[in-house]
Parts: sequence; C-alpha cells; structure tokens
Amino acid sequence: MKKKILSAHNEAIYHLINFRISQFTLSQKLLKMDYLSFMICSVVGTHILYKNLLKNKNVDWDEHWKIIRTESENTIKNKKKLSIFAISETLKIPKESVRRKLLKLVERKILNHSTSFGVVPGINMADVIKPFAKKEIIQLSGFLKALKKHKALDQVIEIKEKDLE
Repeated sequence: MKKKILSAHNEAIYHLINFRISQFTLSQKLLKMDYLSFMICSVVGTHILYKNLLKNKNVDWDEHWKIIRTESENTIKNKKKLSIFAISETLKIPKESVRRKLLKLVERKILNHSTSFGVVPGINMADVIKPFAKKEIIQLSGFLKALKKHKALDQVIEIKEKDLE
C-alpha cells in the first residue's frame, strides 16, 4: 500500500507545485502585484467569503462579486472587523509589512482600511480580482482533474499522516 500512496503523493505534489507556480505568475501578470500583496488580498477575500457563507450558503459567483462591490454590505459584514494585526497573525508576517503593503493596495483602491471597519474590499477589488479568480478556479479544476485522471485524487483525499512515515 505504501508504494501506491507514495505514487499518489508524488502525483499530487507535482500538480500542486505547478498550480502554485501558475498562481504566482498569474498574480504578477494579471493583478500586477507581488505575492505577499496577493496573499493579503486573499485573507480579506477569505474573511468576506466566510461571512457570506455564514449568511447564505447559496450565494453564486455573480452574487458574491456584487456583495464585494457593495460597500454597505461590507460594512454590515465587518461587525467583527478584520484588522492589520489579524492579517499579520494569519500570514505569520510582521504587522509593519502588512501595513506597508496595505497602503499600496489602498492607494490602488483594491482594499480599504479604517479603524472603524478594519480592512475591507475597496471599490476596485472586484474588477481587479475577478478575472484572476476566474482563471484560478479553472486552474484548480484542472489540478483536481489531473489527480483524478492519474487515479491519485481518492488516494490523496484518504491519506493520513501515518501513511507518509
């Protein structure tokens, strides 16, 4: 069994690394931002997605982007605001690094920041991120299809830490 798991592991890692490389290059090409700034936007996106899921699990692709564009929705959703410190803790990077990157993202109106509402999507976030997100979800689908094609998906889903020892 260990041989099959090793094979599935190698297949998964190979495709995962290619997915990450693609994500990295796309973040630079489409978003015109460095990877750390992309990750800060990702934390904000995750925060909004989580709030959307708590409120309504049936929000579709287009509705999600409408919510991001609506500042009043963002204000309502951020009763538990996302702070610079929270982003710093999530990414395990210095608070000052987050603050510096955030200033540039605020300048581009991708994100917005205030002491009252914390870090929220800016008016340009949906327009900037949506084309990237579309390509990323297609690439994620390709990643999962590659694992399925090589009969590695089910094995990877079922892997336990002890199987890799």
